Amino acid sequence: FGGKFGVQADRQDKSAVGWDYVEKLQKHESQKDYAVGFGGKFGVQSDRQDKSAVGWDNVETVEKHQSQVDHSKGFGGKFGVQNDRLDKSAHNYNESSGQVGTNYEKQKPEITSIKPSSLRAKFENMAKQEEEENEKRRLVEQERRKQRELQEKKEAREREEKRLKELQEKEEQKQKLLDGSEVKNTPITKIDYDEEELPKSSEFIRPPVVVGATIQPSVKNDEEVLKRIAADEEERKRKEEQARIEKENTILKQKLKEEEKINEEIKRQHERIKLEEQQKMNEELLKENERKKMEELARAELKKKADEEKMIEDKKKLEEEAIQKKLEEESIKKKLEEESIKKKLDEETTKLKLEEEAKKKEELNRLEEERQLEEQKLHEQLKNGAASEEDPEGGYIAVALYDYQASADDEISFDPDDIVTNIEMIDKGWWRGLCKGQYGLFPANYVEIID
Repeated sequence: FGGKFGVQADRQDKSAVGWDYVEKLQKHESQKDYAVGFGGKFGVQSDRQDKSAVGWDNVETVEKHQSQVDHSKGFGGKFGVQNDRLDKSAHNYNESSGQVGTNYEKQKPEITSIKPSSLRAKFENMAKQEEEENEKRRLVEQERRKQRELQEKKEAREREEKRLKELQEKEEQKQKLLDGSEVKNTPITKIDYDEEELPKSSEFIRPPVVVGATIQPSVKNDEEVLKRIAADEEERKRKEEQARIEKENTILKQKLKEEEKINEEIKRQHERIKLEEQQKMNEELLKENERKKMEELARAELKKKADEEKMIEDKKKLEEEAIQKKLEEESIKKKLEEESIKKKLDEETTKLKLEEEAKKKEELNRLEEERQLEEQKLHEQLKNGAASEEDPEGGYIAVALYDYQASADDEISFDPDDIVTNIEMIDKGWWRGLCKGQYGLFPANYVEIID
């Protein structure tokens, strides 16, 4: 920045600064020299004040309208009563405004048919619902079995408690009989068991113990009796436990068989649903293939029709070109004839020349009118042909006066002499119509309506 090693200050660039430079905001001219300000020297020279410069004490007010300043002018000329000078875009306060905007309604798309994807989703949802229902039934059946098992366990526990209670009462009764003082004179007593306590198996059961009056009150006999009673009781308990286990095994086997049947039924239902879905999918595929074939046939028919129409249009164009060429040849022939007539007339006298010139002018005017009429008819025929092709539904028809290029997606483009059909006058300055296969907005002053 500053010459050799950056220390030669006399060779420094004036616009170059170092990294330690700090930029400061420069003061305004009015802050440097107080003789210069908003209003000239010391702000009191009114003749030199800037018209757009105001002081800090200025309070801005809204300017009045011209009709408020001069009451002889208003919306309707002098005093608002001169109707011939009334502004067309001015309305009175008591005038009600009409509906703003257009009556345009957006066309809703038509849904033609259901797609195979939606049908597939439908069948998948049906299968899913069927699986959910099967799962619900399985859970309900599982809960019901669980409740039944709990009820059976509760009943078995109550029976066991009842049986133990009765056994305890009988043991107490036996103990009283053995320990009582009237053992010798006690009559023969039979110890009975309840029907519920009897084992359900078909094995041999020892008969109940009989206590007779001949039992001697000896300790040895008492111990033998007690041992025998205890052995019988243990045998009975073992057999009852075995019978209970067999019963539970039988019930468990029945439950397993029922579950297997339910699972097989669910499996068969799934297979049946899957088969039905497969059949429906095959039917839908066949229908879709048939629909595609029909569409292909329709497209081929449309293409054939379009080719025929194109051939007809080409034929019409060739005929029009032939007519135009014939007209040109006739006009050239007429010009040659006129030139020959002119040469002959030049040889005649001045009087005959003047008369012939007058006749020639009349003939030329007549021929020109006929030619203009023929061209006008041809132009109208072309317009009518274009209108019949592009505007089968009717409506206003206009011819383009100028070239216009669309500046938005909802506008159309056209060239001079193009035909715009099916016109809707939706606004004063903008219309909507069909031109060159495009339908949209265009400025109204760019076209002329054809009567």
